[in-house]
Amino acid sequence: MALAFAKYRVEANAERYKNRPDKRRDGQKQSLVFGSVPLDLWTDAVGILGELLVRTQIDLSGRHDQYTVGTLISPSPNDSADLLVAGNRIAVKANEDGVLRVNHKAHINGDCTHYAFVHLQPDGYDIAYYSHAEVGSWRVVSGKYSSYMTP
Repeated sequence: MALAFAKYRVEANAERYKNRPDKRRDGQKQSLVFGSVPLDLWTDAVGILGELLVRTQIDLSGRHDQYTVGTLISPSPNDSADLLVAGNRIAVKANEDGVLRVNHKAHINGDCTHYAFVHLQPDGYDIAYYSHAEVGSWRVVSGKYSSYMTP
C-alpha cells in the first residue's frame, strides 16, 4: 500500500521538481522492505509506511481515541507535523538504516513538538520518540541534498 501511495505522491510533486535537478532523486534503490525500486519512489514509500505504522501504533495503544493526521499526498512542501496527538505535534521520520536524522531547515521552520523515528526492517520495525528540544541539541551535518541533524 505504501508503494501505491508513494506513486501518487511522486506524481503530485513532479511539477515542483521538474526544473530542480539538484532536488531530484534519480536512480534505483535496493530496499530491505520494497526490493529494487526507483529512489524517488523509495523515499516517499518509506515515509508513508512510517506514518502508517505510527498511526497504527497509536490506534492499537488504546490511549487516544482521537487524533488529527496530516495529508499523505500534497503537491506543495510541508514542514508541519504529520500527527496531532493529545496536544503533541509529531513529525514522523522513517528509514531502513536505523540512523536518526532530521532535515535541519525543516527542524528550524517546522511546528512539531516531537519526532517519531521509525526504523524499518525486513521482519518488523522499531519506533523511538524524541522531543523537538532533544533533536535541537544534535549536530548538523551536510548531506547530499541538504543539511540534516543527527545525534
